[in-house]
Amino acid sequence: MSNRSRSTASMGFTLVEILIALAIFATVSTTIYTRTGDTIFQLQSLERRTIAHWLAKDAATLARLEVQSTGDFPQQSLQSTTLISAGREWRIESEIMGTGNEWVKRMDVRVYLMENGKEIGPIENYFSFLGKY
Repeated sequence: MSNRSRSTASMGFTLVEILIALAIFATVSTTIYTRTGDTIFQLQSLERRTIAHWLAKDAATLARLEVQSTGDFPQQSLQSTTLISAGREWRIESEIMGTGNEWVKRMDVRVYLMENGKEIGPIENYFSFLGKY
């Protein structure tokens, strides 16, 4: 009988082995959870910046098209528009400024994200030049 009791006792894990395995599992799980959260945050930030960049380039392109179609520069002032894009509300500020050349103007575009009535940003600062030809 002593052989039989010895073989059944060596078939299971001890309490210490189980606690060590649980500690390792908990550490790995916490690390994976934290890294996943960081990755999701970075992805959301990259998405916001990409959309803001597209909106800024669109505003500059519209100003260039206006110069081409009318032959005149837009007024040198600060203009602000609000629009919905990608399911979010954005505010786009465009400012036309003079340069030393009468044929060229500088355009600064700032894009803000509107969340719960609060303005976040600017998410994107973009500048471009408008020219007559």
